[in-house]
Amino acid sequence: MFVSTMDVIQKIDFDDCWIDIEKTITALLLGNSISRTAWNDRVLDVYHLCLRSRLKLGEKLYRKIRTFLRNYVTQVQEVLYNVGAGDFHRQYEAYWVPFHASVPYLDHLFSFLNSCVIRKHKVHSGNIIYDPFGAKQEDDEDDEMMEIGKLALDLWCEAVVKMHQDTLTELLLTEIKRDRERHSVDHRSVRAVIFSLVELLQLRPELDSLKLYEEVFEVPFFQMSTNYYIQNSQQFLDTSDCSDFMKRVMRFTEEETARSRRFLHPDSYNRVIFDTRQHLLIYNIPYLNSHCRDMVQQEKWEDLFNMYHLLCPSNCPVENSLDTLISEFEEHVQEMGLAIMQSLQGDDLANQFVEAILEFLSNYTNKVQLVFQHNQRFLAALDRACTTAINFKRHPRASCRSPELLAKYCDDLLKKNTKGMTENEVDERLSDIIRLFNYISDKDVFQKFYSRGMARRLIFGLFQSMELEESMINRLKQVCGYEYTSKLHRMFTDMAVSSDLTAKFSDYLSVDRERQLSHNFFINVLADGSWPISHSDLPTFSLPQELEKCIRMFELFYNEQFCGRKLTWMYNLSLVELKFCYCKKRYLVTMEMYLMGILLCFNSADKIQYRDIRESCQLPNKELLKQLQLLVEAKILLASLPITDASEFSLNLKFTNKRTKFKILPVIPAEVVQEVVQTHISVEEDRRTFLEASIVRIMKARKETSHATLLQEVINQAKTRFVPKVSTIKKCIEMLIERQYIERSQKTQGSYVYIA
Repeated sequence: MFVSTMDVIQKIDFDDCWIDIEKTITALLLGNSISRTAWNDRVLDVYHLCLRSRLKLGEKLYRKIRTFLRNYVTQVQEVLYNVGAGDFHRQYEAYWVPFHASVPYLDHLFSFLNSCVIRKHKVHSGNIIYDPFGAKQEDDEDDEMMEIGKLALDLWCEAVVKMHQDTLTELLLTEIKRDRERHSVDHRSVRAVIFSLVELLQLRPELDSLKLYEEVFEVPFFQMSTNYYIQNSQQFLDTSDCSDFMKRVMRFTEEETARSRRFLHPDSYNRVIFDTRQHLLIYNIPYLNSHCRDMVQQEKWEDLFNMYHLLCPSNCPVENSLDTLISEFEEHVQEMGLAIMQSLQGDDLANQFVEAILEFLSNYTNKVQLVFQHNQRFLAALDRACTTAINFKRHPRASCRSPELLAKYCDDLLKKNTKGMTENEVDERLSDIIRLFNYISDKDVFQKFYSRGMARRLIFGLFQSMELEESMINRLKQVCGYEYTSKLHRMFTDMAVSSDLTAKFSDYLSVDRERQLSHNFFINVLADGSWPISHSDLPTFSLPQELEKCIRMFELFYNEQFCGRKLTWMYNLSLVELKFCYCKKRYLVTMEMYLMGILLCFNSADKIQYRDIRESCQLPNKELLKQLQLLVEAKILLASLPITDASEFSLNLKFTNKRTKFKILPVIPAEVVQEVVQTHISVEEDRRTFLEASIVRIMKARKETSHATLLQEVINQAKTRFVPKVSTIKKCIEMLIERQYIERSQKTQGSYVYIA
């Protein structure tokens, strides 16, 4: 026998169904388990009840549910009313947690009621403004129907939160106050109460979900917190010095931040952080700034770390809050750097300068990284302070010695006699030197002194490694460009070319026996203009007969290789190896050409007068005396003092030396006053040439420009090499006007015109 669906519907008894539905709702609200069979039966009951629309059983079911839920929350409200203040939040949590968890299940259980009955009868949301605390009219219940989940939350809000609003607010504020006073607090239950104020509106997207949370808790919480922050701020100031004040503020801020994470809704986090900083930090920035100088001067790095942490942009919203700290740090670093520069004294100034400045720079760079978290503004302040210190001048008109000292240090570092350092260590130190080089303003002065040292190393074979020489040149090129190192590159290239040229000369000699020489002959051909060597005012010198063929053969070879080139022999820079055959032991001695010329005179006699040596070598008296003094000091020659034309020099036939191979080279003073002065004069001449060339390039490109624009353009072009004086630029402009490269504009006052 088959029964139609219509017949089944007719046989449903509402009261019987409601009894079962009521039990299911009760189980949900209490958090009890429900069997799957019972759950499916209740869903089917709701479905069948809602089909009887002509009898309005859906509306009847809705009213029954509403009455049941209202009675339930009323009972909860009465229980909470009778609970003491100390247990209120725990009881609230005990009822709220299962109640809130049941809301999605209620919506699911009555989903057909929500979709087929309630939504058809619900008044359009535009005509109703929901207010959890607004008064309801008596007939509102008939007019407005809500989905069951919304209805449950609405009834809880009306019966529990509305009735206990003051109690809830006072309770929550009291518990947070107790937590601040480090009393034992049930964090979980307090958080549950606070978050329930947000969860009550979670199914009302048309409303601000935080409205209830703000009205019941957030507004009074921040009112209380503001007073709390102000009181603590004043207490910290009254009972602490600046160091302790910062520590207490940092600790207080961390505690408030952790407390906000523990209790509050995420939307309140930033407000807590802002208010904390506002009252404990921002209002006290003048107080912190007043202690910056003492902390920086005394280098209280822990306190400075705390101050930076408080005032850095990520923690302090005030614009330029770090300005005072940065300014004091820069001034202090500058003072320390200047103190180092002023304390340099003694003979080994170059080594003192580099070692002291590198240690100083490394120390404060580490402090910026560790204390100021590698902040770019502090790094810039450190760079400015180091630039000022390193370019220190003892007098306004005096020249800065840093470029000269740095070049001297490079010269010592790259020589063969660098003790206790491997090539890798030297290479690392060159990197440190480049860091110092970046701070030097007069880079052209460094170039002059460095090129002189490099020339001596290459010519006399004093360099430690050609790879290190090339590495240093490449580093300088990376900083200043190819033009800055072009002459250094050509010097380096000349040595390689000379090596090839010597090999070709050897091949040239081997072709014909008449060309062959009785001894080895190596030549360095240096391009004029690339090397910082002057070949004017060279002392006269009569070449020994033993070398005449060498010179003649090489000149023939060179003229065949290159047409139109002129060789100028620089005997003062030439070295020879001379063998001593008159001693008990044979010695091989490296010396200058002039010394060799003097000693070869003793091949014919053991004793020779001064006038005879002078006539043979044709050296000027001053140069000859200097060379003879070297031989006397080396005990190769013996002489009576004082030296006159009739003085006699004799060969020391008993000469001995611990080494059978050694050198007699003049001590080359790196800091001879005359050489330094000549170098600076040369730098000034080069600067004028550079400035004039820059002016002509700018005017050729622009055709016409104002005086101020021309000055700025020239300064911009020159600043990578040196900082030009405005007066020097003006003099160069006047010189170019006189030489008719440019002229003053007839149309525009204060402008210049390029003359093609």
